[in-house]
Amino acid sequence: MKKIGNLLYDFENCTFGGGELCVASNVSLFSLRLRDKSGNAILLKGQDSCLKELTEEKENIMAQYEFALGITVYLLIQCRDKLSFRINVENHTPHKIEWVEYAPICVPRLLEKEGGTGKILWPYNEGAIITRMEDRETSFRYQEPEYPSIGSYGMYPNMVQSQFIAYLSEGKGIYLGAHDETCGPKSIDFQWLDDCIYIRIRAFTDTDFKESYRANYDTVLSTFEGDWMNAADIYSDWFTSTVGASYKKSFANDALPQWYFDAPLIVTYPVRGKHDTDVMTPNKLYPYTEGLDVIREISEKTDSTVMALLMHWEGTAPWAPPYVWPPYGDEENFLKFAQALHADGNLLGVYCSGLGWTQKSNLTDYNREQEFEEKGYASIMCTAPDGSLPLSNICTAQRSGYDLCPACDTTKEIIRGQVKQIADANVDYIQVLDQNHGGCSYFCYSDKHGHNSGPGKWQIDQMRKLLSPLSKKGMPLLGCESAAADCFLDLLRFSDNRLELIPYIGENVPLYAYLYHEYLYNFMGNQVCLLLRPSTTNYLYRVAYSFAAGDAPTLVINDEGQIVQHWGQTDFSILPDRNAALRLIRNANAWRRGFAAKYLCCGKMLRPLPISCETMHIPVCPERSDIVTPKVLSSRWRASDGSVAQILINFTEQDCAVQCPPARVFTDPKDPSVSSRTEGNLVVPALSAVLIEAEI
Repeated sequence: MKKIGNLLYDFENCTFGGGELCVASNVSLFSLRLRDKSGNAILLKGQDSCLKELTEEKENIMAQYEFALGITVYLLIQCRDKLSFRINVENHTPHKIEWVEYAPICVPRLLEKEGGTGKILWPYNEGAIITRMEDRETSFRYQEPEYPSIGSYGMYPNMVQSQFIAYLSEGKGIYLGAHDETCGPKSIDFQWLDDCIYIRIRAFTDTDFKESYRANYDTVLSTFEGDWMNAADIYSDWFTSTVGASYKKSFANDALPQWYFDAPLIVTYPVRGKHDTDVMTPNKLYPYTEGLDVIREISEKTDSTVMALLMHWEGTAPWAPPYVWPPYGDEENFLKFAQALHADGNLLGVYCSGLGWTQKSNLTDYNREQEFEEKGYASIMCTAPDGSLPLSNICTAQRSGYDLCPACDTTKEIIRGQVKQIADANVDYIQVLDQNHGGCSYFCYSDKHGHNSGPGKWQIDQMRKLLSPLSKKGMPLLGCESAAADCFLDLLRFSDNRLELIPYIGENVPLYAYLYHEYLYNFMGNQVCLLLRPSTTNYLYRVAYSFAAGDAPTLVINDEGQIVQHWGQTDFSILPDRNAALRLIRNANAWRRGFAAKYLCCGKMLRPLPISCETMHIPVCPERSDIVTPKVLSSRWRASDGSVAQILINFTEQDCAVQCPPARVFTDPKDPSVSSRTEGNLVVPALSAVLIEAEI
C-alpha cells in the first residue's frame, strides 16, 4: 500500500482509496468487455489478471497487467494535485474491445436520506442530487446499456449530458471526470454492489475486431471541498478551455434568431386526441387556425411572444418517425396558421420523433411495412451484437419499429428531407430529436454501415454530420428531448429540459444551466411523466424553478384552452390556477424581456448569495418525500458586460419576506432607474420577481 496525496493505492490487490472513498477489494481497479464475432460478451476484471510490472518515476506510475486470454492492460497514472488516468489495451485476440472502465469510486451504501451523510451529483437531465438509492432503483433504475436501447440509460450523450460524476459528504467530495475532447459515448452511472455504491465511467472504445485501444484523454480523479457547484467547477474549467472554446456564446451568436432573445412562452398542445395514447380524432384545436384565439389570449395576458408547439400534428401518425410531413389534414390551413401566428408576432414549433423507423402505428392504421421491404430498409437499421434486427424499445405504446443508424446516407437524406419541408413552411422551431435524449443515437453493431461494430465515437461524429447542415443561420432552431449533451451545444440550441423527471430519483439542482447557460437556454418542456402530485400550486413552482434556471416557461393546454398539469394527463379534475399561472408568467417574462435579459437569456450562472425565507412543501407521489422549497427561488448571474445581479422569484400567492445581503433592489423590469436600497430585509410580492445587486 502506497500513498498519493491523501489517497492510497495497492496495485497488487487492485485497491485504491482514502478515508471513506475507496475501491474495495471485491471491485476491480479496471475492467473491460470484449465481443466475439457472434456477439457474445466476455468480461475481464482486473483482479483476474496478473500484475507483471509496476514502475514509478517521480509523479508517474505505470502498471502492466496480463490476462491469459491474450489481453495486456497498461494503466498509466499521473500523480499531482489530482490523479490523471489513462488506459492502453493490447489486443492479441480475434475479438473487439467494446468498453473499458477504470478508477471507479466505491462509497458507503448509506446516503443522506438513509441515515448517512453522502450524496451523488449526477448530470442527469438538468441535474440531480441522489440522496436515497431506493428512489433511483424503483424508477429509472440502474441497467446495463445494451441494444436494443432504452431512453433512460445513464449514458452520455443521452440523459447524461456531461462527462463527470461526483460524490459529496459533509462539505467534501470526490470528482470523477472523463476529460475527453472527442466526447465519445460513455456510461456514467452508479449502482449498489454488495455493501457499497459503485460509481464509475465506462468508455466505449470504437475499436474493430483484433484492434488494440489507447485512451487519448485523461480520466481525472480529484478530491475537493464544498458542494455540487465546486464539483461542477472542475468540469467547467476543463470544458470551457477545450470543447466549449469552439462554441459561440449566445450574446455573440449571429446564428440565433431574434425571437430567441424575446423570451418566448411555449404553449404546447395536440390537435388530435387529448393525451399520448388517446383516440386520434381531431379535437377542438383543429383545424390549426382554431388555436389562434387561445394563443392570442395567452399572449395578451402574459405580454409575451408565444410559440405554439404542436403535438399529434404529423400527417403520418403521432410519434411515428421518421416521416412527419405533410401536416395532418389540411396543409393549407397549417400554412395559414403559421402565417397568422407570425402576423401576430408569435411563433410556430413542432415536435418530431427522432431517429426511429415506424413499421406500424399503435394509434392509427399507419403502416410502412411494404416500403420497408421494397426498399430494403433493414440495411440502414441499428442491429444487435449477434447481427439480428430486434424491434426498438422506444415509444412502444405508440409504435412498433426499429432504430435508424445515423451513419447511413439514407438516414441522413430522410431526416434532412423532412426538416427541409418543415422549414419551407416557415416553422420556427423543430424538436427534431424527441426520443433521442441529449442528441444521442442508439447503439448499432452492424459491420455494413461504414462504422466499427458497436457503440463509439462514430455516433457523435455521424450525428454532427446529420445535424450540421440543418443548423445554419436562417434555418429553424433544432432541439431534442432532455437538454442537448455538451457535444451538441452548437447544433441543438433549444430543447425540452426535463426537470420533472428528477424527483423520481433525487433532488433537482440547476447543474445544466450552471455549466452551459452562456451557450444556450432551454424551455421548461411538456412535463410528461410528472411525478409531483397534482395541485393548484405545483405548476407555479415549476415555472419559477425554470425561470430561476434561465429557461423559458411552458404551458401545456387541452383543447378547451385550459392549462393542464403536464402532457399525458388524463384526469383533469385538478388543474393549475389559470389566473395565477398567467400572472406569474407575465411578471417573470417581463424580466426576461427587460433589462435582466442579459442575465436570463445570455448570462453565466454564478453561485447565489445566501437568502432565507419561509419554506413550503410540494407533494410528490407515490411514496416519495415532499420537495421542501423556499417560497422565493433565486439565482445569480454575470452578463457579458461584466455586471452581476441576483434574481428572486416568489411563486406563491402571498407576499414573502426575504433576508438577503445589503443590496440595491430593482422592481421594474423595464426601468433600471427604479430602485431602492435594503439593509438585508425585503418583501418579494406574490407571483413576482425582483432583481438585486448585492454590496459585496
